[in-house]
Amino acid sequence: MSPIVLLPLAAAASAAPDAVQAVHNFSACLVRKAPADAYGLLAIDVPGPVYMAKLQSAVKSHRCLKKGASLRADGLLLAGTLAEALLETKFQPSIPPEQLGPDAQRALPAAQNERDAFGQCTVLRAPKAITSLFATAPATDRETRAFEALKPTMSSCLKRNQKLNDNHPALRSILALAAWRIVSAPRRAGR
Repeated sequence: MSPIVLLPLAAAASAAPDAVQAVHNFSACLVRKAPADAYGLLAIDVPGPVYMAKLQSAVKSHRCLKKGASLRADGLLLAGTLAEALLETKFQPSIPPEQLGPDAQRALPAAQNERDAFGQCTVLRAPKAITSLFATAPATDRETRAFEALKPTMSSCLKRNQKLNDNHPALRSILALAAWRIVSAPRRAGR
């Protein structure tokens, strides 16, 4: 059996808190042991075949899972937890909100889809609330309160006729990926 099994993201909403934390722990381990692999994974289309092959290779190479264990998660959830772990490593002890807010010097990448646009909009409009969210452990009451504080901003970032999903692991991953892309955006030359 493959050590990583990708599940639909909808399954994350009903996952036990310890299962969600296990995905975060795996990503933190991978970032700690092989940051270059984590950076590389986030540069690949999630969850395409190249992403899966590189992820499987990283799992086997860096022993972030116990021998014989497997991790069941969605590709977006894994990418989001990798992004969050990279942010935590880059900005210890926490992400300064000014790193996430609008910055005319930053050449932000174009959103690839509505999910990316929603994440980018939310992070840029509420950098302090995003920093507060990432300061919470996943699947906790504190995380729920942080999401409650973000609801007005998230709702304002939805396209017409879209509804806000209450799947916290999915939302956290979307926001972490957006935050990672924002802080990783290159600076514009000559300004």
